[in-house]
Order: sequence, then structure tokens, then C-alpha cells
Amino acid sequence: MSHLMAGVLLSRDPAQLENTLRDIRLPFQPQVLSAVLRLRDDTRMDFIELDRLIRADQNIASIILKMANSTFYSRGQEIRTLPQAIGMIGFRTIVSIVAAASAKSIFMSGNYARFRRYVWQHSLVTSIIAKIICEQMHWKNLSEEVFIGGLLHDIGKVILNHLDREKYIAVFNKTFETGKPFRFAENELFGIDNAIVGQMVIKLWNLPNVYREVAVFTHRPTDETLSKLPEKDQQIIRIVGLANQIAKINDFGYLETDSALAAADYFASLGILPGSPLETLNWKEAIERDPYYQVFAFIG
Repeated sequence: MSHLMAGVLLSRDPAQLENTLRDIRLPFQPQVLSAVLRLRDDTRMDFIELDRLIRADQNIASIILKMANSTFYSRGQEIRTLPQAIGMIGFRTIVSIVAAASAKSIFMSGNYARFRRYVWQHSLVTSIIAKIICEQMHWKNLSEEVFIGGLLHDIGKVILNHLDREKYIAVFNKTFETGKPFRFAENELFGIDNAIVGQMVIKLWNLPNVYREVAVFTHRPTDETLSKLPEKDQQIIRIVGLANQIAKINDFGYLETDSALAAADYFASLGILPGSPLETLNWKEAIERDPYYQVFAFIG
């Protein structure tokens, strides 16, 4: 049910917007995701805490056991307990699985076909592509952060849809009619766009600042303000931006008809030279065999 009356616009005033977003009730426990993202993997206490946090959410626990018993991880060995699963899959990968499971529970509250395809599936595929980019370019130290950044880069669309589904359906209609980015129709119908809403809700959920920056700058790899951020954050944002573009090009998302940016813009911003393995990769094949895609992508 919508939390806004038809015709009401969201305020751009940060304090008023924060008050509106603070009252949203979603099928999601942001404190679990926030706590998991702050764990390290080099202490026994954090291992015990990760196990405890997972057990608090039976949906996440069952997904982790399912992933651990997939052919990608299990190697024919049956995994029955969460400590076994964490040991088999690895601490940092478990963090990414928790993020994906949490994200899906939020995104699937927008339960109609176009939303599931163009927002949930697109966000998941963006995160998978971002992870693959890091593997191919030997940036594995960034794999977890770009994966989570990919999942959250369009979170503002989820919130706007949750606030007023009928109005967001109108956003889809107008966007597809014009071929312009979503933000044009969002500003017209809500008075605000998903990037502003996304960065605010990520702040309210107490998630790391880099994910707020991803929500704002994913589509702006050459923005002067971006150059003022820490170098690592810039790289994460640009990897997610490249992944977002590759996802759209491969029909996992909505590609604007007049998009001013191409994958080459992101390659250049990341210092990726012509002839990189990213240019010849069969993206659809790589995505569809990815274990995250196999577990989380089904949207029927």
C-alpha cells in the first residue's frame, strides 16, 4: 500500500526527506546488513558473530545452505550446518550472499514484472558483472564492495516504487515512451530522482559511505565532484558504472535511446586499455553460469 497520497511530491529538503524515508517499513532488516558489512574475517569472534547474524534470518540461512550445496561450491560434499557453509564458501563471499539475499527481499516488494526485470534483475546482474570485472582485471580486493555497490546502485527506485507503486508504474510508462533515463520521469512525477532518495536511505540504514556515493555517481564517471573522493571509492564507483552499462547493453536492464555514455567512457575512466579481456568476454554466458545468478535471478 502506498504511504503517499496521490499527487504529493517528495521534498528535496534533506531534513524533510529524511523524515519521510525514516517512516518506511520494508520486508528487510537493514541493521543485519549493516552489522555484517562491518565484520572482518580475521577473528574468531567475527566468525561467531556472522554465524549468529545469519541464524537470526531463516531466509538468509536457507539461501546460504542452498548456495553451499550448489555444484559451484560443494564438490559433492553435503553441507548441513552454517559453520560448515561459512568454511566452505568463505567469510567474505558469505557477506556478499547476505547482501544479495537482503537486497532481493527489498527489491521483490516491487512485485510486478517490469520492476522485477528492470530493477531487481538488472541490479543483480550489475553486481555480478562488477565482480567479474574485478576478477578479470586482478582487482579482487574490490570484489565484495563492487558487488554490494551493484546491488544497491538503484535502491532509490525501490523506495520510490514502495512509496507509490501506481506513480512508479507511470514512471516506467513515461520512461519507455521517451527513451530518456528514469530520473526525468521521476523528477516530473515525484519531484525527486532515485539517486537522491537512494543516498539518503543508505545513510539511514547506516551502511558504509561508499554505497551512498555509488547511488549518486554511477552514471557520472567524469563528474568533477567524483575526483574529490578517495581514490578507492572512485574506482569502485566507476567499476559499478561500467558493469551497469554492460548489463544494459546485454539486455539486462533498460538502455536509454539517447545515452551519452558508452562502455568506452568507463574503460577510459578506469584506465582499461584496448585489448583487455573484458572486450571479448561472452557476458551473457558468464552471467548465466554465475552461482549468484543461478540462486537469485529467477523473477517469475
